[in-house]
Amino acid sequence: MKCLVGIDDTDSSKGFCTTYLAFKVASQSSHANFRVFGYPRLVRLNPNVPFKTRGNAAVCLPLETEEVKETFESVCSIVERLSDAGNGANPGVVLLHDPRTAPYLSERMGCLPSSLGTAWVWWAPRRALPSTSRMTTLTN
Repeated sequence: MKCLVGIDDTDSSKGFCTTYLAFKVASQSSHANFRVFGYPRLVRLNPNVPFKTRGNAAVCLPLETEEVKETFESVCSIVERLSDAGNGANPGVVLLHDPRTAPYLSERMGCLPSSLGTAWVWWAPRRALPSTSRMTTLTN
């Protein structure tokens, strides 16, 4: 099954890098139960957020796996082990594996059905500070 894994806030103002952590996740694919297909996506976030870390970007990795839960746990384990939580990072991992997105992932990674509200989910954090409740409603 093809899925997307989003990783964010693994760095702190003192150091580290979310893109490097995404590289470490991708490099584990030969030892784990997933493989990377396509290119990772750098997701630039709103540069005006007052509480941003260094680069204020997230990473989206396109993965293929037969074991979705185990893949999510593997990625979370790597993120937990390597993120700079001791210096204020608050890492998050999201895995999207909805069957409604499968045809879109096969055609063009990142092009998701508009019925999921993904255009808004993609642009809102880049232009404003959406509430947690609004984001939770859209992603559930």
